[in-house]
Amino acid sequence: MLLTKVDGDPLEDITALRKTSLVIKGEQVFKPEQIYNAIGVKPFVLASNITH
Repeated sequence: MLLTKVDGDPLEDITALRKTSLVIKGEQVFKPEQIYNAIGVKPFVLASNITH
């Protein structure tokens, strides 16, 4: 199972799908902001704030 959180409403604006702020696959949580920083790319949106 894959869950993706986007910044915006893709039903209103399809380009919101390009603004992924969080991806959850199984029990793993991926914050695109951290991945972008690791490869030297400026994040498009800030990652969602998650607390455990």
